[in-house]
Amino acid sequence: MARDDGAELESLKREVDYLRSEHVTLGREHRKEMTEKECMLVKRLKRAEKAENLVTSLKRGRNELEQQLRAANDQLEGSGLEIGHLKREVKLLRTRSAEAKARVADLELALTKDPNAKLRFKIKTLCLKYHPDKASSTSVTSEEVARDLLELLQ
Repeated sequence: MARDDGAELESLKREVDYLRSEHVTLGREHRKEMTEKECMLVKRLKRAEKAENLVTSLKRGRNELEQQLRAANDQLEGSGLEIGHLKREVKLLRTRSAEAKARVADLELALTKDPNAKLRFKIKTLCLKYHPDKASSTSVTSEEVARDLLELLQ
């Protein structure tokens, strides 16, 4: 029996040694798997951070583009208002031009019919030329005035 106990004890010792070696082997495999998973997690974390940075820069770019779009829209609206204003001015100038042409035609007709009208027109032109508010910055000489008056009398 003692022999059986010794054999059984020996068998148990071998089983314990086997289990220890299996435990060590499993511990190594577990550490290896954990190291691999940690590496994968670190890589995922880096990719996630990179994606987050990319999203942040894209949002920033989108905000800048929205601001540029708003500025362009404001400028476009201002241009539209300016175009409307210019169209009104052009319409007004066309009306005034047509009125001026009609007035010129009337004046030309009056000049051809009335000989004194030409003289009055020339006098009015000289008055406008030498009026102090309308005169140019250069001084007028008496020779110019005399020459213009002689032309008027001819």
